[in-house]
Amino acid sequence: MSGRSIRAKLSGVRALSTVLIALALAHPAGAQVFGAPERTGRSLWVSAGTGWAQGGDLNDGASQSMWSLGQYSPRRASVEFERRSQSLGFAVSHATVPLTYDGPECARCDADIDVLQMMGTFRIGGGGPGQGFHQVLEFGGGVTQWSKLTSRGSGTIAPMTADNDLTFQIGYGFGLNLGDSFAVTIVQDVSTSIHQKDGLSAGESRTLTQRTTRLGARLRLGR
Repeated sequence: MSGRSIRAKLSGVRALSTVLIALALAHPAGAQVFGAPERTGRSLWVSAGTGWAQGGDLNDGASQSMWSLGQYSPRRASVEFERRSQSLGFAVSHATVPLTYDGPECARCDADIDVLQMMGTFRIGGGGPGQGFHQVLEFGGGVTQWSKLTSRGSGTIAPMTADNDLTFQIGYGFGLNLGDSFAVTIVQDVSTSIHQKDGLSAGESRTLTQRTTRLGARLRLGR
């Protein structure tokens, strides 16, 4: 993905964030998480979205290398069971992430890696009947899987086996209900992944913290 494309997506995300926040602040009665009118009964929601994620540096002891992750746009889908504006669900996201691989067999090589996340989720805030804007608080826990590390240039990188990292996530944002069964959301989340420690020396970090701005649409399928 080109730098121009990433900057264009980031500008769009920031613009929409500004609009949603401004409208939410202009409607304080509709920008509540707790104490807002609640949906009664149970319902099933599905959602899909994309976003913009910052990169970071990750030490991989198995290959004795460092991965400097670039910016990327993950795609995410989820299903949630909601009751009284709280929901439990499961989310999956995927992206092909550009990175700079720095290891013994390939120094500062451009590469790509597949990243698959599978998360159990807990969500607070969905807006109640007649409530348009609302705040959203999300928690998640699950696994980040790294696989298919490949060089984009002339350098050679040894094949890797899929590597699963324990991951925790928290997010905060705003939603806008467009009727009783459809909503759009923008959420800023922070996630921390714990990488395997084999091959790392004392003092080398094995965690990766990333920030992602997500845009999504939610659809209620039934009650």
